[in-house]
Amino acid sequence: MDAITLASQPFKITAIKRKTKAALFKDAAIGDILRFSLEMTAPGQRARGGQFATCIRVTNATQEEHTYVSLNEIGKRLDCFTLKPQVSAEVIPFPNAVAETLEHYARLARAGEVTGVVLAALGPGRLAEDTYSAVSGVNYTERRALISTLEDAATMALLDAQD
Repeated sequence: MDAITLASQPFKITAIKRKTKAALFKDAAIGDILRFSLEMTAPGQRARGGQFATCIRVTNATQEEHTYVSLNEIGKRLDCFTLKPQVSAEVIPFPNAVAETLEHYARLARAGEVTGVVLAALGPGRLAEDTYSAVSGVNYTERRALISTLEDAATMALLDAQD
């Protein structure tokens, strides 16, 4: 099995509390982006018994450098800085019936109860300019059957509205 890598979100250095002589950290500057990762592997063994400390890879993405710091030492290194987590994507609330419907089917898909989807959506320009479509996990015959089901439901809704 390949090693599993755990990785942090990026952190921005917003202040330097004190200088350090530690590799990578000595040249870090305000505004630099740091990332932390750890490979989950068996620890190394010492000749007289005991294990090597687990090391975290610290990457300064701004300066394109990296170093390894043991779990025992990382706290001392990070105490030299003020770090702010950087959000790589912002989740914007979308509280409406469309989002609730999509979330419902996403839950079913995660549970393995939905294995294919045909999706058509309208943007703010409606039919005039903003239409979107996506197909996943269905073949041509299944796609046609799902589209027919939608057409039948639209016909029934139209007939019900006339009553």
